[in-house]
Amino acid sequence: MLEHLLCIIVLFAGLGLTTGRELKDMNKKELLVTFCILLPSLYFAVLFIWQPDWPGLSELLQKLYGGPSKLIVDYLKG
Repeated sequence: MLEHLLCIIVLFAGLGLTTGRELKDMNKKELLVTFCILLPSLYFAVLFIWQPDWPGLSELLQKLYGGPSKLIVDYLKG
């Protein structure tokens, strides 16, 4: 777990160093997009470090697209 935490700290420190100066000059829309990209990254960082029994990317995509894709396949078969 410690090596996972160290890896995430290094990655987010690099992200902070590269975008930290630019955050001051961003308008509200750019800040919103930046934080919308950052939130899934934080979620996957938590999954990577502590490995809780939370849904991962494949489970989330299956719940999101599973039903509609099954309906489309059934429609095309029938």
